[in-house]
Formats: sequence, structure tokens, C-alpha cells
Amino acid sequence: MQITRSHLLQGRFPVTFWGWQTLENQIRRYESVQREHFGYWFKRPSTLQWAMRIAIGCLLSISSIYVVHQYLTYHNAQVDLRENTDKEISQFLTLNNKLDHAYSTCLKTLNEKAFLSSWELDTFCAKPVSTSLGKIESQVKETGLNIDARAFDNLSAILKILREDYRQVLIASERTRSFEKNVLHNMKALCPPLKDKGIIDRMFIELREPAEAAQISQLEFYFVLRDFIMPSLDAVRAQVLVSTRQINNQEIPQTLMEEAKELNQLISERNNYNIEPPQVPFSLAVVKSMSSREITMTGEMPDQVEEARWADLMLGSMAFAMEGNPKEVDELVQCGLYKPEIHNIIKNRNQEKILKSQIQ
Repeated sequence: MQITRSHLLQGRFPVTFWGWQTLENQIRRYESVQREHFGYWFKRPSTLQWAMRIAIGCLLSISSIYVVHQYLTYHNAQVDLRENTDKEISQFLTLNNKLDHAYSTCLKTLNEKAFLSSWELDTFCAKPVSTSLGKIESQVKETGLNIDARAFDNLSAILKILREDYRQVLIASERTRSFEKNVLHNMKALCPPLKDKGIIDRMFIELREPAEAAQISQLEFYFVLRDFIMPSLDAVRAQVLVSTRQINNQEIPQTLMEEAKELNQLISERNNYNIEPPQVPFSLAVVKSMSSREITMTGEMPDQVEEARWADLMLGSMAFAMEGNPKEVDELVQCGLYKPEIHNIIKNRNQEKILKSQIQ
């Protein structure tokens, strides 16, 4: 206190005495004092420690870069996958529209005639459908590794349904061709010199059963095509769009969802559908476009209208049976029933049918 008082009287600084505890507190407050007077307290990293720190820092930097790179790679891959999926789905829908057009042409042809020849079934139904279906099959196979797995599974399941649809037209065509070959076989008895004058009457009797089988097969295909296949193609289109929107996490309109759900219902109904063989198939074929698939037409047997329809078909079959069976026609030419020009007549007639369908 005396020193402080003396200093103050002289205009000098005051003197304060610190105890050790106060000194410790002051030293603890200032790191610069610690490093200047007590540097030995601080441990300096060794060269190895510095190297380890640098290595760890580099490793963390590289890891961060790798993680970012992997994320960007995955993100870009997902973007590419979605883009490829959208592209292939669009291509599938385009091909599905072509298949729809092929079936529409087939349905239109069936509506126009009560009975189609095997050549007409092949030309206006089987071949166009087969071509469109083949393109869809190729497209689905080629895109299997380039699109989302869920989309591929969905397309594969749909393709299975489309193949089953195609079997229906093949069955109808085959049974019709069998009837035609029976007709052409019996026509050989008409080759000159005509020995069996009762052949026409016998043909009316013997060919009735295969003709009815062919007619019923065509009726079944018609109802399956009209009531199941055509609506299914619309439902397929909706289901594919729903699948695509789900993959892209997009909102799905309720109307689109409802339309897609119809596919399973249509498949279930179709699997349970078997045509009840009508007693008058030839008469039913004339009014099929206005009839329900569940209709059962009956009448007094023999029904005069049905017999007239059968007679008309029987006589007509002697002409249309030659359209898709050139080998049998050659045999009829060789036996003298027809002249060689018959081939050109058949060819021109078929060409006219094709042109007519294209114009319409």
C-alpha cells in the first residue's frame, strides 16, 4: 500500500500485488502468455502424426468425392432408366395401337359376312395380328435390360394375354380350312365324266357337321373379339400408362385407374366364357352383330330358314373353298372340272377383296 501511495504521489502507476492463485487465473486466461513462458506445456505433433493427419484428411476427401461420384452415377442411371422406360413404353403403345387396328379390321370383316373363308380369316385377321404381335414380342424382348423391372414384368404379363387372344383366330381359321378341304375333296366326285349324280345331295348331308363346327368356331371368335379382345386392348393401354406413372411417381387419374382395373375383370370373364352351341348357327351368324354372346337361338327342327342358310353356305363354299387351297384347286384342274384360268380368277377376286378393305 505504501509503495502504491508513494507512486501515486509521484504521478506514477499504482502497484498491485498478486498471489499465486491470481497469477494462475491470469495465465490461464491468455494463451499467448502460456505459449511464451510455458511453451513446454504444449505438445507439438511429430512428423508421423502430421503425416497421419494429412493421410486421414486426404482419405476423407477422396471418400467424399467417391460418395458424390457414386450418387451422381446412380442418379444419372436412374434418370436414363426412366427415360428409356418412357421411350419403350411409348413404342409399346404405338405397336399396341397397330394391333388394335388389325383386330378392328378383322372385326369389321366378320361383321360384313356371316361366314368367312379360311383365306379371309388369314388375310384380314390372322396375318395382320401375327405381324403386329410379332413386333410387340420383339420389342419387349429387346428392351428387357433397358427398362424398369416392374414395367418389364407388366409388359411380359400383357404379352402373354395377347398371345392367348391370337390363338382364337387360329382355331377359327383351322376349323374353317378343315371344312373347305372336305368340300374340295367331295368336289372331286364332280370331275367328268360325272358318275355319281347324287353327290350334291350327299355333300349337303356329309358336310353339315364340319360346316357347323366351323361356323360355331367363327361365332365364338367373333364374340370373344368383340366383347373381350377389343375392350382388353383399351384396358392394356390404360394399365401400361398406370404402370409408367407409378414408376415415375406421378399422380394417376381415377378414370385411368378404373379403366386399367377392367383388364383383370375382362380376363376372368373371358376365361369362364364358352359358347353354348346354338341349334341354328347359320341363322345366328347373320344377326351376330346385333346379338349378345349369351344368346341361344332355337327353332323347330328342321328349321326352314336355317336349312336355307345352310344351302346358301354349301353352294358358296364350292367357290370360296378354293381361295386358300391352291393344291386342291390344281387337282380339280387336272381332273377337268375347272380350266387352268381358274387360278387367275381366284387371284383377281382375292385382290379385289384386299383393295376393297383398304378403301373402306
